[in-house]
Amino acid sequence: LVVNGEVRDTWPVRPEERRGTEWRRESDLRFDRDAWIIAVVRGQRSLHPVVQERAGSDGPDRAPLPFAITNPIFMDVDGNGRFDPPLPGSILLRPR
Repeated sequence: LVVNGEVRDTWPVRPEERRGTEWRRESDLRFDRDAWIIAVVRGQRSLHPVVQERAGSDGPDRAPLPFAITNPIFMDVDGNGRFDPPLPGSILLRPR
């Protein structure tokens, strides 16, 4: 899990712990201000033969590796009805 751009929790996914495509974990992360969270999943085995495109040289060991990322979940921790970004200070937009 990535919280506000920082990796905060990791778990290995073992095949014996899955049921089909479902895999669940719980985290006891605590928040003192609004936060955004994403999940990132990376595989270590090539996607060959499912993905036939090669990533450079020819051969199944050069096929792409699995990678997935979720959309962010925005948490309104302070309960003010809006998401207040956790970045310090204001963000100035450049005029066009």
